Amino acid sequence: SLTQLNKTVTLLDKAYAAGSIQTLMVAEQALSDSDSAKINMQKWYLQSELACYEKFFVTYCLNGIKLIRRNNNDILQRIAVEAKALQRRQHIEELDEKLKEKNASQ
Repeated sequence: SLTQLNKTVTLLDKAYAAGSIQTLMVAEQALSDSDSAKINMQKWYLQSELACYEKFFVTYCLNGIKLIRRNNNDILQRIAVEAKALQRRQHIEELDEKLKEKNASQ
């Protein structure tokens, strides 16, 4: 339902507030949670879209659910981007360390 979905997204927004993803484990969990929420969002959207076609003001209904989806997806996207950025940074640091070790041994 929409209320449960909004509650989930709000909890994820609080749990993974901007700047709070600092470890790889947290980044992996954040990606997993945001992906799961995105899947639930898509299921809700498809069901809601079908329900809108049964209403008299179809366009108004569709615009409303699109706005809800956009707002929630913005939050989930921010979480995913921050988690992936940490993973990339960590990977680059590992590569730098390997390169330093290789250069030191030569």
